[in-house]
Amino acid sequence: MVFCKPSFSDGQTFFSVNSIGAGETGRASYDPFGSHFMNPATLVFANDYMLGGAYQIVRPDGDNPIASSAIVVTDNSPGTAIGAGLGYVYKRNSFPDHVVTDQDYSIRGWFRFLPKLSVGFSGRRLVRQSTNAIGWAKHNVTAGALIQAAAFWNLAVVAYDMLNDDDLDMIPVIALGSEINVMGILKIRTDMTRQEKKNPEKKAGFNAGVEFDLGEGFGLRTGGIWDVLNAQTYWTLGLGWVGPKLSAGYAYKNNVNVAKDISHTLQVWVVF
Repeated sequence: MVFCKPSFSDGQTFFSVNSIGAGETGRASYDPFGSHFMNPATLVFANDYMLGGAYQIVRPDGDNPIASSAIVVTDNSPGTAIGAGLGYVYKRNSFPDHVVTDQDYSIRGWFRFLPKLSVGFSGRRLVRQSTNAIGWAKHNVTAGALIQAAAFWNLAVVAYDMLNDDDLDMIPVIALGSEINVMGILKIRTDMTRQEKKNPEKKAGFNAGVEFDLGEGFGLRTGGIWDVLNAQTYWTLGLGWVGPKLSAGYAYKNNVNVAKDISHTLQVWVVF
């Protein structure tokens, strides 16, 4: 469920299958699992409890494969003034001469500030260990907002990892998002992100994706990622099924510039 760059902790912590399949978009979209990491402000659309888990393998045949797993629990049951969520992500990045592991603990909260405006906030603790270096633990915060510009159009802004980190292990990222819902059968999503440090030319990345409602709970997603800062381009594909309680999904991501840089993601979640 996670796309991990070698830096391992820049901005976005975790991507759900819904997000990956549609080009890692969704900051203005409600996602029962992924909104916890993408933009907690969108979870105001939830009205229940959710428990989910995911597993992802990145570059399984490459020189530095990454295996990731995640668990998310959210509560936005009826009558709750402020929704809340807990998340845990474990990542293992294997190199020829060493292994790096990250454990990311996060807590999220969100509420509706105005009828058309909601806000979300989060805190995270990242613990990193390496077989050839001294480990460390750091903390940071993220804030996001969602504006319902129209019945069919949502806009969002998210500021990831806003606290200063002199070592630049946690780099702040600003993101803008949009989702247009076309008659309930097609969703068009676009996001823009900009890394605020280690980016002297202030280059921004662009993500775009679409989601088709196939009926009977099935959804098909596809999209693209244009990482201008790192000069990389990706295309993505995803398929999901949403049941009355149990839901599941799969997402595929491929780097068109680098051979073997692919990822497979499986995700399951339950609402009750």
